[in-house]
Amino acid sequence: MISAIKWAESGDGLIVRGHNMTEGPSEARLHLHLPFTEAVLARLDESEEDRLIARAEGTISFAARPKQVMTVKFKLDPPD
Repeated sequence: MISAIKWAESGDGLIVRGHNMTEGPSEARLHLHLPFTEAVLARLDESEEDRLIARAEGTISFAARPKQVMTVKFKLDPPD
């Protein structure tokens, strides 16, 4: 379940935060309809942790533990 979409505090990306509300592990999949250069898992304070691999169509996948809050930071392509 997505709980927040906002600009990164540092101003260099878009934050998407979600929560695995189930009692078991879950596989999350996000598709961003904006061009981005990188997607990383981040902590709640938005410090970056693990880089995610994006598929060609702009979809990323990652695992979430039971009841875990997940934060993904998308670094967006600069506008033309």
